[in-house]
Amino acid sequence: MSGKGVRVLRAVARRALGVAFVGGLAVLLSTAPVSAHSVLVSSSPPDGSIITSAPKQVTLTFNENIIAVGDEVSVLSPTGANVAVGTPSVVNATVTQPIKTLDTNGRYSISYRIVSADGHPVYRTLTFTLNVAGLPTATATASAQPTSAPASTGSSGHLLLWILVGAGIVGIVIGLTASLASRGGKRSNVEDDAVATDVQGRGPDSTKGPSSEEPS
Repeated sequence: MSGKGVRVLRAVARRALGVAFVGGLAVLLSTAPVSAHSVLVSSSPPDGSIITSAPKQVTLTFNENIIAVGDEVSVLSPTGANVAVGTPSVVNATVTQPIKTLDTNGRYSISYRIVSADGHPVYRTLTFTLNVAGLPTATATASAQPTSAPASTGSSGHLLLWILVGAGIVGIVIGLTASLASRGGKRSNVEDDAVATDVQGRGPDSTKGPSSEEPS
């Protein structure tokens, strides 16, 4: 391949790289919002609240419907006991977890694991403080610390995935460009060497026509 051909190939590869980059960015921006996990909209009792009457259940409301498979909700008392009763019920975007009668004042923690509509699990821990007149107050113990995984980061996992996919596409295009350009350069060098060798083999008089001298 001639030097001109290599330059044309490089120009085409640069355009392809630009198209791949813009296309990957467009896909990333268009799919990130769609791939977002379920987000907690509200809870009862509210996160961080101080309540003066004991609830009989915990209610979690999300921004989209929840899959009613594999959902877990635990409610730990100030002494570390799980006061949740049975399994949570799921109705559309609302998860309800029955609990035992709360007979101790102090800080309670709600840890949940729910399955988003896109099939990905979401974790989070909430807290509320019970302060009912006449109830004893317990001191939190080490066992009362929530054992569930940290809250999900929402769509950041998908965002990172698309970034990695885009980077992989760009890397493949760059690698192909470098490989093709290198092959083109080698072929050009081989052709130049072949021409130079041919000229040297013919000698300085190889380009002259047949001799005009007549034999004596």
